[in-house]
Amino acid sequence: RLEVEGRLRKAIDNQEFFLRYQPQVELATGRISGMEALIRWNHPQRGEIFPKDFIFVAEELGLIVPMGEWVFRTACAQLRKWDEEGLQPVTVSINISPRQFMSRRLVSTLLSIIRETEADPRNVELEITETMIMRNLEQSIETLTQLRSVGMQVAVDDFGVGYSSLAYLRDLPLDTLKIHGDFVQALSEDQADDRIISAIFQLGRTMHLR
Repeated sequence: RLEVEGRLRKAIDNQEFFLRYQPQVELATGRISGMEALIRWNHPQRGEIFPKDFIFVAEELGLIVPMGEWVFRTACAQLRKWDEEGLQPVTVSINISPRQFMSRRLVSTLLSIIRETEADPRNVELEITETMIMRNLEQSIETLTQLRSVGMQVAVDDFGVGYSSLAYLRDLPLDTLKIHGDFVQALSEDQADDRIISAIFQLGRTMHLR
């Protein structure tokens, strides 16, 4: 823990982070419908380190906000580069941390990065969790409404294990539900999980969510 904490403080300045882009694939067609930007740490001694081994430390140290802004800026710059290379437009999902989301600077910061990188906001999807939303529902609605007004999309991550409140699905400006991995991993092995996922699908279609 002390090693990670000491090194993490220098990692941003030393540009030791990079992004992996995990494809989101439509099973029916095999078409790549989007990407998820996933941060990695290229540690000088230990090589590639996954977020689970350093994100919790970054959150405690308050480094998660500059780290999150770096991820957003890097992903937007990559979107712009793909566009300049003439590639088919693709949506990139970017995780927003709880500290970022609760900041009153979030909207102005993200919009400033969009202008700076000249990325198309319609190709950006922000991923947030139910827990983050419910900490302050009124502020969440205000924040997400402003971001969606410029074309950004919003996804709720880990749906099904948090509050799962139908009220927030009604009130919030959302585009996508991401079902929690525990349900997906048990598909075809647990009939109860199959029924839960089927119910979420039906709910999503009814609410016009992806």
